[in-house]
Amino acid sequence: MLASPVAGAFLVVAGAAYLLDRQWMKAASLIVPPFLLAGAVMLLFPFRGEQPMPLYKVWMPLALCAVLWWAAPRGWQLVRYAAAAYAVGVVVAFSVASPIGANVDRLAGFAGPPILLAALLTRQPIRAPRQALPHLLLAAALASCTGWVVSNTHDDLVTSTSVQSWACHTDGVFTALDRLRADRTRVEVVPARDHREAHLLAPHINMARGWNRQLDVERGRLFYDGTFSAEKYRAWLNRWAVGLVVLPAGRPDGPATAEAALVRNPPAWLKPVWRDNGWAIYRVQDAIPLVSAPATDLGGNDAELIVRMPSAGTATVRIAYSPWLSAPGACIERAGDWTQLTVHKRGDYRLGSDYHFPRTSGCA
Repeated sequence: MLASPVAGAFLVVAGAAYLLDRQWMKAASLIVPPFLLAGAVMLLFPFRGEQPMPLYKVWMPLALCAVLWWAAPRGWQLVRYAAAAYAVGVVVAFSVASPIGANVDRLAGFAGPPILLAALLTRQPIRAPRQALPHLLLAAALASCTGWVVSNTHDDLVTSTSVQSWACHTDGVFTALDRLRADRTRVEVVPARDHREAHLLAPHINMARGWNRQLDVERGRLFYDGTFSAEKYRAWLNRWAVGLVVLPAGRPDGPATAEAALVRNPPAWLKPVWRDNGWAIYRVQDAIPLVSAPATDLGGNDAELIVRMPSAGTATVRIAYSPWLSAPGACIERAGDWTQLTVHKRGDYRLGSDYHFPRTSGCA
């Protein structure tokens, strides 16, 4: 459970309730471990990201917290403290960009219905009309929260379990990508609503985007901030050394709607090169190479890239730098956002991540 930052944040909410109740040891046992784990992950894997949180994601958690604070039974002080801590967390998640973002509302979905039901069943029976208001608020909140959870769950189930024909017929697109030497460039696949394109194509090509929403926002903000245009899209393709764009026939993901519309009516620099009933492939004219000259990209797999160096020297590889990257016989250093490969003799070098200690860049 602690491996998930979102689950860790929810433990912190429970810990904050114990902290407000002055139960220091219980508070520490819930708050300290998530912070230690998050710190270790940030130290070992220093990447950033942001999960968007639109305004409509705020109202349900805050309404739930307000109802529990006012209408919870007497003696439920710890629940009231947790509601206050959660409300503060929701406001912070909305106000401050972070990898948690809209995921903060999951606690309302997981814990809201059972806590509201327990509160409703625990309250004293109604003996006077003025005593009915807390019961009515709890019942209304329970109905709203449960309906919200059912609606979201139904939408996710429909989206996830209905497999469209384009996702069932991939032999053609795989063959076309092999023929177009997709292994020697980065490929942008326009995200579908169910993200099946990531599941299907990621094992075969170097995708520019995947299913990590936080990283997608960080590296492709033009898809989320309402500023998408053909010029910005071309600049983004150049930055990430994208040579091919693939468009599945399914409904695009929300933030990819403008991208899908542009690719369906491509500008002059985006040339259609292959199509079937489920997929279309376009070539980016004068694409930026993944590896700077005089080095060349020989392809690779989902875990490594083979770079041919014709002589001793340095090349920039447009792969986001990570301290875990290594290439036996070469020196790996940061070059801005990218990776710099320095060698002392000609040869083919395998750039990948072994994830073992001690980490070595080969520059000693």
